[in-house]
Amino acid sequence: MRLDCPRQAIGVGWRAEMEHAIATAEPDFLEVMAEHIRPDEEMPPFLAAWIGERRPIAVHSVSLSLGSAEPAPRQAVAALADAARRCGAQVVSDHIAFTRAGGIDHSHLLPLPRTAAAVDAVVRNVLSVQPQLPVPLALENIASLFEWNDNKMDEAEFVSRIVEETGALLVLDVTNLHANAVNCGSRIGSFLDGIPLDKVAYLHLSGGERRDDGLYHDTHCFPLCADILDVLRQVRDRIPDAPALLEWDDRFPDPAMLACELGKLRRRSGMVRA
Repeated sequence: MRLDCPRQAIGVGWRAEMEHAIATAEPDFLEVMAEHIRPDEEMPPFLAAWIGERRPIAVHSVSLSLGSAEPAPRQAVAALADAARRCGAQVVSDHIAFTRAGGIDHSHLLPLPRTAAAVDAVVRNVLSVQPQLPVPLALENIASLFEWNDNKMDEAEFVSRIVEETGALLVLDVTNLHANAVNCGSRIGSFLDGIPLDKVAYLHLSGGERRDDGLYHDTHCFPLCADILDVLRQVRDRIPDAPALLEWDDRFPDPAMLACELGKLRRRSGMVRA
């Protein structure tokens, strides 16, 4: 199942700071962070208008910590469900990662050890969360700055087992594939060949930077580089019609820059808007 969008749809992650640029760029769909929609506040006018026109929306979250040994926080699950209903979302998503352990909130998406126990933890939490949501749940692959020493399987097998046992969809983050190739030596082609691509709801892309430490940091605040667009080509070779969404979380682009970045996605997708 993919978003009900035009073929090779191009979307943008809504941020209040980018509203003018988004309006000018006219994306095909939006992704809204559940954490940016407060149940006790009115919907921002830009989003209210988009929703009123019944244009496609996905809702994304960073708060479930689906890889934790403890259950996903009830408040975070309720907030995600509420945001999905208010936005008329077609799908919601969070990450194959953990942000909490032992009562400590790390406020960062941390990689899981790729073990059977970690698979069981994610599966248990996903199966618990799914019935509380009004639309399907998709899971996203994350960018890692390190790997655990006790990994028992590669990332493709890890992701595939979770999807198989939960029936969840996938948000395939293209930039994170590049980050993990740089940081952890993973093989992008092998990963793509090993996961259930028919489960991909849509793609994520964002711009980061390779710093002096030699690691690629997924900062979501730079233009898309040639390496990431090359990874997108590999993805498009396998799933040519999947919607693709640009994330941007700091140093927000002006209308001209955003239009340039969306143009990169359209050209690499073999799509030219009439």
